[in-house]
Amino acid sequence: MVRRRQGPSLRSQWLGQWLRKLREENGHTLEYAAQYLECSTATVSRIELAQYPIKSLALKGLLDLYNVSDRKTRDFLLELREEAWRKGWWDGYGDAYDDPGFIDYPWLESRATNIRSYETMLVPGLLQTPAYAEAVIRAFDYRGSSDAQISRWVELRIERHRILTGVDATALTVIVDESALRRPIGGDAVMRAQLHRLLETSSSPNVTVLVLPFTAADQPCFVGPFTIFELPDPYPDVAHVESLAGRAFVEKSDQIDRFEHVYADLHQAALSPELSADFIANILEETPK
Repeated sequence: MVRRRQGPSLRSQWLGQWLRKLREENGHTLEYAAQYLECSTATVSRIELAQYPIKSLALKGLLDLYNVSDRKTRDFLLELREEAWRKGWWDGYGDAYDDPGFIDYPWLESRATNIRSYETMLVPGLLQTPAYAEAVIRAFDYRGSSDAQISRWVELRIERHRILTGVDATALTVIVDESALRRPIGGDAVMRAQLHRLLETSSSPNVTVLVLPFTAADQPCFVGPFTIFELPDPYPDVAHVESLAGRAFVEKSDQIDRFEHVYADLHQAALSPELSADFIANILEETPK
């Protein structure tokens, strides 16, 4: 049985961190803030720890107490309160994953103005075909889930592709290691369809696909896969990394800079979009029919 998702979302943590920072900058204790809101100290603490939702009226009261008069900051924090507990289409899949951080990922995708990713072993999820996605999910399904559950995961992965189409389509740049293109996930037929999909998608004006060939081995290609989400102001940019130990979201500017520098080096080492398309086409030609 897969456990339901528990724990605070990334955006609710942001709100709690903001409120704690503002309280401390104004020299107020938890007890003082609780008295002002006419609630318990534990409630204020749980709000700052993103364990308890704060109502709009209470948030406005705290912003007054903390002398937040700047309209832009007030509007942002009030909007963040809405975002922290608002349901998105992806929340309907929250019970499908035993992963406390999963729901934050499609939220970041939906909010990002630009997404940059580096993949070492697989074609990025936003560019996967249904058959390829299913093969990947089955390969990594250590619990032996039912076909119905796997179909639900595949459905979610494909639903996430919606951000790449429409008037406000998200800009996406992916750097894909050559090994991901040559690894026969799902068999030759699945890989041929996936390579076709990459070529088709790379012609979209908002999607850039770059190949990092084996000949670039002296470049920083031995780092693991990661994704950088560029969010509209005043949200912070976020980097995401995932391992068997779980997923991590990195927000601190000095740490984001490290991802930025590595990505810039990878981008420089990768083939141009035109050469990358030729490279993928050649691998497609080599893949048995």
